[in-house]
Amino acid sequence: MSMSIITGMVKADAVQSLLFRMGSRARDVFRSDTIEISLTFLARLGLNEDEAKEALVLLSTNAGYRCIELTLYQEMQYADDGFETVDVIAKVKILPNYSDVQHEFQEYYDYKRNLKRSKLIHHRDARDWLVLERKFESGDTKLDWSYKPITEVISLSESVLSPIRLRNAQVRMLGNDVYLQFSDNTKALVKRLRTDQAPANFMRYIMLHPNTSINKTIIQTDVEMCMQKQDMTELVRQCGFGKDLKPYFFSGTTKDKVYFTPDSEVSDQIVSQLSD
Repeated sequence: MSMSIITGMVKADAVQSLLFRMGSRARDVFRSDTIEISLTFLARLGLNEDEAKEALVLLSTNAGYRCIELTLYQEMQYADDGFETVDVIAKVKILPNYSDVQHEFQEYYDYKRNLKRSKLIHHRDARDWLVLERKFESGDTKLDWSYKPITEVISLSESVLSPIRLRNAQVRMLGNDVYLQFSDNTKALVKRLRTDQAPANFMRYIMLHPNTSINKTIIQTDVEMCMQKQDMTELVRQCGFGKDLKPYFFSGTTKDKVYFTPDSEVSDQIVSQLSD
């Protein structure tokens, strides 16, 4: 497949899924880690190979999207990382602007899928949405916003894997306990923080300032015991939002700034790893 500029329709769901999952798999999205894209990986996202390749080429070539370097294999290769077990179709390196693209596209995706909810969560005005629309759907780039039937599955190596099931979740804090509360009123513990230490103070502060980009300097100045904190991504991890949970609730967070989104849709696979 040629890695030229995409001129056809690219599945919006494929772009959103890949942006989220590649970011969560990279140990640090600012250090150009290599990620293997295998058929197993795609099946877990509910994507087929063609959908994924179109989205990957878009993310590596289009000016509004370019946040990865991509190597597409003409012949599929067997994964050697001890995790994936089916052929690798590509390797990806994360570029420094990845988190920004991921965050902006997630906002635009929410806007297109649920306008009312996105306005409540992201607090953008009409001009902001037009800017994002020009960024992600300008020129020859057109996204396909059709839904894939929930019953559709992907057959892979004589096994059938269904698309990831998502659950609506909201970050809550009770005392020193950070937890997720779901739409059915069940909850799962994310982390029990220690009293009067930086992570607990940080979470209390950030819960009062959702959906806002907050510079590291403000955290160091306004949050008790955070003066020496130099890496906001690490501080978020100390609160229980590591590589699996961070993309859901802190996708706009970098070393130098924090962006907290209290509501998100979390995969069942991630939820199952949390405590009751």
